[in-house]
This record gives sequence, structure tokens and C-alpha cells, in this order.
Amino acid sequence: AVVSTQSTGEVKTSVETIQKDGIGLPMLSEFEEEQKKFMKMQQRRQGAAIAPWIGYNEEEKMKKQILSLSLDERNVLRDPPAGVDFIFDMDSNMPVALAMLEIDSKLNDLRFKLVPKMIKEEQFWR
Repeated sequence: AVVSTQSTGEVKTSVETIQKDGIGLPMLSEFEEEQKKFMKMQQRRQGAAIAPWIGYNEEEKMKKQILSLSLDERNVLRDPPAGVDFIFDMDSNMPVALAMLEIDSKLNDLRFKLVPKMIKEEQFWR
């Protein structure tokens, strides 16, 4: 009831003071973490250039696996396995592709090496 009468700024200041004084607020930090994930997913839906692992469970594990793909050029040179129905839309995936080029210097180097000498741009990204 006391909190409801305070302005948002006062509540934020109170929370920051409590956190600085060493009193843990696990529910608040959980909420903030979930809020960050939600905002990242909103950015993804709006086409913002963010990494593909953002907003998912086990982000670090996904990040490591995705970044490892650029270590072997066969990952972009091979066609999808036979019998796999795979549809790729370059336009809808371009924001993620741009984000990955900013994040992964090895991917950027691989793209420079392979496109267009060995494969086309769209083939590289699928």
C-alpha cells in the first residue's frame, strides 16, 4: 500500500538503495531477467538485428553452438540433407544475418572468402 502511493522514480530509488545495502531481492531480479528476455523477443519480432540465441532458454549453450558453425566452411557449403523440406526466405532472415556478421568475426571472414567466389549470398545464409 505504501509503494502504490510512491512515484515510479521513488520506487526505483528505493529498490536500488535496498540492493546496494546488500538486501537481496530474488523476485525482483527474476522479474528483471524475464523482462529482458521479453524485450529481446519483442525486438526479434519487430525485425531488429539481434543474435538468434537471444531470449531463449540456455542462451549461452545456444550461443556457443551457433558460433561454432562458422569454424567449418562445410556448414555453409553443404546442401540440406536429402528428404528435408527446407524453405529459406532471405528477406525475413536478413536482420539476424546482419547481427551475426557484427557478432561473429569468423563468420564475416568466411562470407568474404566464399561469397560470391564459391556460392551465392542466399546459399551462404540458408
